[in-house]
Amino acid sequence: MPHAIIHLGVEVTPQVKSEILAEAQKILSKNFGKPIGYCMSSVETKAMAFGGQEGNCAFVDVRLFGATNGTKNNSVA
Repeated sequence: MPHAIIHLGVEVTPQVKSEILAEAQKILSKNFGKPIGYCMSSVETKAMAFGGQEGNCAFVDVRLFGATNGTKNNSVA
């Protein structure tokens, strides 16, 4: 089960969160070859800084629970 944990450094509306969640699941499904029903995504907003600047940044943590092959790992990495 692929899972994308998306950390945002800014607050977004519930509508934008929903759009991000849906798009992340589509990307996971396409890249890992899994049905969208097996893909999970989450969005968290919190204080973040990148390059000494607070605010407009994001970090995406992609995890895979279950089996995949080395070729698929390399293509996604």
